[in-house]
Amino acid sequence: MQEGILRPHSNNMPNTRIRNIIGPVFHVAVCMHHIYTIFYSNKEKDFSKATDQRVVLLEQFAPLFFTSWNMIIQTIYFLLAMFYDILHIFSLSKGLEEKLMLYKGYIFTSLVFPCSMFVSTMFWGVYSINRDWVLPESFDEFVPDWLNHCLHTNIVVVLVIEVLIVNQLLPTFKSAFIGLSVLSESITPLRSSQYY
Repeated sequence: MQEGILRPHSNNMPNTRIRNIIGPVFHVAVCMHHIYTIFYSNKEKDFSKATDQRVVLLEQFAPLFFTSWNMIIQTIYFLLAMFYDILHIFSLSKGLEEKLMLYKGYIFTSLVFPCSMFVSTMFWGVYSINRDWVLPESFDEFVPDWLNHCLHTNIVVVLVIEVLIVNQLLPTFKSAFIGLSVLSESITPLRSSQYY
């Protein structure tokens, strides 16, 4: 991974002191949100009452959905961001802080941002055409509306806020593309082996 460049902030939030307070609070809140969402979506549910065969497939294949992978990637990113905030606030280790800033920028640029935008736009795009293709009404008992929005809407909202309040150390296009390619190429065989 090559050294990136620090993206300069526009006048979105000119006061660095305010940004240094809002950033850590935001990262803690997002981590709590994501961990609760993952916990709730993996909670034991009684699928035996389901009459629609697609609900059984939901139970079986949910770990393979790109939505699940994206939520895990975002959670890892925001945990790293929270850890970075702790190092930065308490000036614990400048070397580790700088490395973490590099990794954080790389993960955000190459994985978190493109994957989250893909998940949200694909889900809501297909949902607007035909809901049954992505979230049939028979799923409502197992995937309530609030959970659906946590998995497919809030992921973009937190990205927009993150872009506005945090300076990211951006990697080169080539290294970011390689990271995204490795992720997509590692998911494809796993999904294929489960479906076929």
